[in-house]
Amino acid sequence: GHTHLGHIIENVVIQKALWQKAAASPDITLLAPAKLKQAVRGENEAFVTLDDDRMLSGRLLVGADGAHSWLRHHADIPLTFRDYGHHALVATIRTDEPHNDCARQVFHSDGILAFLPLWQPDLCSIVWSLAPEKAEQMKYLDEAQFNYQLAIAFDSRLGRCNVESEREVFPLTARYARSFAAH
Repeated sequence: GHTHLGHIIENVVIQKALWQKAAASPDITLLAPAKLKQAVRGENEAFVTLDDDRMLSGRLLVGADGAHSWLRHHADIPLTFRDYGHHALVATIRTDEPHNDCARQVFHSDGILAFLPLWQPDLCSIVWSLAPEKAEQMKYLDEAQFNYQLAIAFDSRLGRCNVESEREVFPLTARYARSFAAH
């Protein structure tokens, strides 16, 4: 019964909005750029030393520092991970027909192709899951050949497709922290 299941928002837009909101909040002190050098646990609080030797303390230390978390590593929280055996080829695509704010996926025997609507009615972000060697091959195809292969894979559901950005390839790996809290 909901009109929307979610929204596709570019990471740079989310980051900018978060920075602006944090900078405007009287309850937040931004220390940037800064990196953690050391984190130790006291009886009732955590103590951190930054790379410029500033020291901070707090009752709760949250590590929201990504897949290769420095804090998770130093808190000795183990990871379980699994390689999917595929790489994601990502790019921004301009289509002849509007996406109408609808995400679309095509499932092939060798991978999945997703068209995710962006802010302009004819722009989509694609995530194309392929075998690693195929993803690398597609990344380096000339633009016309890439557009042709994309049209075949997507069955021209939104008309002609033209790549508008650099094509990037990332390995698809699942990572799960075995615990989400530690002393």
